[in-house]
Amino acid sequence: MKNQKLPTHIFPKPITDFFEEIQKKNGFDPAYLSGAYLAILSTILGTNYKVYINDRWSFFPTIWLTLVGDSGTKKSPSIKPITAVLKRINDTKYAEYLVQKTLDEEGDKDKITSSQQSIVQDTSFEALVNAFQSNPVGVLLLIDELRSIIEDSNLLSKSLTKLLSIFNNESISINRKTNGEYVKIDTPFMSILGGIQTNLFDELLKGGRLDSGFVYRFLFVKDSDVKTNGTLDNIDSTIEKNFEDYLLKLIDSNTTNSDTPIRIELCCDAKNRFIEWRETNYDKMVNTHNDTEKGYLSKMEEYVVKFAFIIEASDSISTGESLTHITKDSVERAIELSNYFITNFTNLINSTNNKKAKEKSNEEIIKKCVVKVISKLNAKAKKEICKELSQEGVKNCDIQKALFISKGGISEYISK
Repeated sequence: MKNQKLPTHIFPKPITDFFEEIQKKNGFDPAYLSGAYLAILSTILGTNYKVYINDRWSFFPTIWLTLVGDSGTKKSPSIKPITAVLKRINDTKYAEYLVQKTLDEEGDKDKITSSQQSIVQDTSFEALVNAFQSNPVGVLLLIDELRSIIEDSNLLSKSLTKLLSIFNNESISINRKTNGEYVKIDTPFMSILGGIQTNLFDELLKGGRLDSGFVYRFLFVKDSDVKTNGTLDNIDSTIEKNFEDYLLKLIDSNTTNSDTPIRIELCCDAKNRFIEWRETNYDKMVNTHNDTEKGYLSKMEEYVVKFAFIIEASDSISTGESLTHITKDSVERAIELSNYFITNFTNLINSTNNKKAKEKSNEEIIKKCVVKVISKLNAKAKKEICKELSQEGVKNCDIQKALFISKGGISEYISK
């Protein structure tokens, strides 16, 4: 099945020019670059703005996005040129923090100085809380492998409820183990950007992450079918500077000292177009027999409006106009983008289901072979196998099932 093409044309020219240049010179996938760009914009906008569909339905532009592809598709390298500006700002703030920390310690040794982070790579829950405290506007959790936050060894894998609260920007709290301090974050904002190998996608669906709706919060960017190695020439410095200046303008325009987020609404035409799309989306939910697809379509409603807002914010830098509302054109482009993500998710789920069906079919074939082999065993052979398994600590009931021995006959093969 062909991978979908992410509609990069929805972004302003300085952005698409940079994507094309990176693809031409380095061979990076424009879909991966676009996905990283969405996550970066989401983080920059953070809690400065709140999008309202109506007075009871509002949200911040949180985005959880993962790049899906086989090993060697350059997922991680594709993220670096997009996050470079935010990383430099992060490094500058850290350098300022070190200077301030020294000054504070000279004046008051008990004073605690915090470093403001925009990018977090420590996946412990306490590290996230620290980041929220120092940067209430929002942070980006940047991880090479999304799998790292769902492994059993990671405490976040046991904190699905807290992660879902963070996605919904609902208050979270923690009692620090070191000093017993109680910390409460009223409006946490965290976008996620990471990667996962295609053959590990099914791991993401386990551990209650599908039933809880955790998976439905993620947008999945698949690598495109067109692959190129790139010319390996240097990136055009003008194109790169235009991209970086564009992001810096967006960052500067979102620097505010206000604790109250700016209210952003859909204009009348935009709202009518969203309502029209929503009705179509609802019909798809009703008609599908796939509960997984239904759950994803449901979560896409908020994402369409988030996309429209992010697109509008991106456009505002080109036009120089104030960001006050969402236009119909932005909603149209957001719908196109949502179709890409819906199709990607559906394809990934179908591929996973086909993989499971094939594995089950193979298991059935192996089982038939085993049954035939066991049926040929005489009592002496079974007795020897039972003795070995028993010595290895295998339970009698399991031996009985594996070798198709009757419940009453197990004692004939295993001495008590």
